[in-house]
Amino acid sequence: MVGLLVVLGCALMLFFLSQITTSSSRYNPDTDQQRSKCSNKLEKRVYDALRYKGYYPVVEHKVTKTRFKLDFAFFSPTGAKIDIEIDGPFHRTPEGIERDRRRDKYMKTNGWKVFRITDIALKENFEKQILLLEAKLNDAGIYPSRVSLPNPRKGGIRQNIPNPH
Repeated sequence: MVGLLVVLGCALMLFFLSQITTSSSRYNPDTDQQRSKCSNKLEKRVYDALRYKGYYPVVEHKVTKTRFKLDFAFFSPTGAKIDIEIDGPFHRTPEGIERDRRRDKYMKTNGWKVFRITDIALKENFEKQILLLEAKLNDAGIYPSRVSLPNPRKGGIRQNIPNPH
C-alpha cells in the first residue's frame, strides 16, 4: 500500500513538473499581440490564464457578415467553434440580457458554442471558473498545445492536434 502511494505521489509530481516546463510557460504577456486586443483587465487576466495553460484564444474575432466581435474564439481541428464571453455589468441590464439572447441565438444557429462567464463569478472564484472553462474547451476537442497553427480565418490562431489524454 505504501509503495502504491509513493508511485502515485511521484506520478503527480512529474505531472505538475511537466505542466510547469511546457512551452506555454514561456508565454510573455508583454509581447503577445493577441493580448493587446483584450478590452479590459479582467479579459487580460482570463487570457493570461488560458495562455499559461497552453491555449491560444483569438481575441476580438470578427464574425463574418455581422458586427459581432467575440471576446475569445477557439477553432478546433474537428471544426468546433467556441465563443467565450466575459460579461460585465451591462450584460445584467434588461437591454444587455436581450441583446445577448439574440446574439447567442444567432451564434448557435451558425454553429458556435457560446460560453458566458460573469465578472462576478470570476471575481468570486477565478481559478474555479478557469477550470470549468478548460473542461468545456476539452469537451469541445480543444486541448492545450505547444504549437499553434495559423487559422485560415484572417490570421487567427487555431489549436493544434487534440491531445489523446
